[in-house]
Amino acid sequence: SLPMDSLVRQAIAGSPTLDSARARLAEANETVRSARSALSPQVGFTASEGEEKYSASAFGLAPNVFPLPSHFNLFQLGPNASYHVDAFGGVHRQIEAKAALADYQHDQLDAAYLTLTGETVSEALQVAAARAQLQAAAEIVALDKQNLDLVRRSREAGEAPDSDVV
Repeated sequence: SLPMDSLVRQAIAGSPTLDSARARLAEANETVRSARSALSPQVGFTASEGEEKYSASAFGLAPNVFPLPSHFNLFQLGPNASYHVDAFGGVHRQIEAKAALADYQHDQLDAAYLTLTGETVSEALQVAAARAQLQAAAEIVALDKQNLDLVRRSREAGEAPDSDVV
């Protein structure tokens, strides 16, 4: 039989319940990080292409005096940046809600761990108690066999009646 520490380690290592709880905690922590990123500036890069068509009259010119090409390609490239101003604290409340969910998931993991280890120890103690009872019963049977053997020998020697053997 394995020592108690080893039994508990085996139960923890092979527990799909704990694996699932750990995964939910990792997911909750990731949502907290994601929610916190809303407070940081967002930086990106844009590129676009388009075809435009204007007449000279759109610029206040006569088309016959200043003719423009019938159409032209327009390319735009450049960085962009944005920042969400959390004037009313909505983003902070979302972060707090996600952090509370992560705390809850952490508590769920702790509860699953305590339940699993407690049940493992309880089952191990029940097994040990059953083994001790079996051992005690085996010792009683062995003593009874010894007594019966002694009584049989006494009867064969004529020192004990048949009723003692029975």
